[in-house]
Amino acid sequence: MMTKRYQLQDAEQWAAFSGDHNPIHFSLEAARSLGLNALCIHGMRAMLDIKAALSAQAQSTQPHGQSLLFSCRLDKPVYYQHAYKLKTEQLLLNQKQQMRSALLDEANLENCIHGKLVSVPAILQSLSDEDGQISCEEMAVLLERLSAMAG
Repeated sequence: MMTKRYQLQDAEQWAAFSGDHNPIHFSLEAARSLGLNALCIHGMRAMLDIKAALSAQAQSTQPHGQSLLFSCRLDKPVYYQHAYKLKTEQLLLNQKQQMRSALLDEANLENCIHGKLVSVPAILQSLSDEDGQISCEEMAVLLERLSAMAG
């Protein structure tokens, strides 16, 4: 497990990158108006650490070219200046490789964010139109495949 501790600088960098300047990340008054006790990091910024940890694990365990599906959920706010543990594990569920990662509050080990990366069949291999475009019918097939994988 790796320890993470977010700083205001992380929020400033994420805001510059994403354009998300929501005051709850920069103003204690705004955060408190929503019932938060402290400033919190952007959820997408913290989720990036989950995805990076899973991607690093996938590079060493998954076959080259394997299609992967990432999903992530924010359970609780992640606060600045607070210690978190980033935990990653690999499992075999229903005969599928699955990698899971969680950002845990170091004080009580409660999940703040959790995510997973699962191997899935390649969904685009049948779409080899030379101009890189797909028809509405092909798009509908892809949507159906993606919905089945996510569900």
